[in-house]
Amino acid sequence: DFAALSEYFKNYNWQGAVQKGSVQNSYSNFLGIFGEAAKLFVKRRRKKPLNAKPPWWNYEVASLVLQKRRSFIRKRIDSHNEQLGSKHRDLCKRVKHVVKKSIIEYEMKLVQAAKKNPKQIYSYMNRHYSSRESIAALTDIDNKIVTDKVSICEILNAFFFSVYEPPPSREVVVSAEASFKVRARADPCFKIEDVVTPEK
Repeated sequence: DFAALSEYFKNYNWQGAVQKGSVQNSYSNFLGIFGEAAKLFVKRRRKKPLNAKPPWWNYEVASLVLQKRRSFIRKRIDSHNEQLGSKHRDLCKRVKHVVKKSIIEYEMKLVQAAKKNPKQIYSYMNRHYSSRESIAALTDIDNKIVTDKVSICEILNAFFFSVYEPPPSREVVVSAEASFKVRARADPCFKIEDVVTPEK
């Protein structure tokens, strides 16, 4: 609400806030006042949680990931211990296997519930398998595959330009204007009285 923000600034006692101490203090006070006003009157977006878990995340995956982290830290502390290294490698394989299994189970649940709730499966697919479509390659006149973006643009420009007729030359325009002027001249033998109207 910028109108209320403006009113807040108008009614604020700036002399008391700015005239104390040095320029640096005044500037710090100004920033503090501005921050308070922004919190009061400027609408803010809700922050997304940074560590949002994927929908297939479960207790088994979480506990294995925690074990893997702890074993990694132990391995880094004692890098010469082969037993810790082999334990960490085994945990990595196990985490990979359990995550794949969990994803497959979640996707199977989505498929089974697809008839009752199709929106859920479509939102999952759009979130995970969407990609920006772009032209990856074209064939040029010599039937060579072109992947360079600039060359693809040139081929498309040439194609689209070939669809449209080129603009007429200056001579064609001048001759058309001249013939139009000739046709626009009134016939000297013609008189307005010669026009036959329905009343006559």
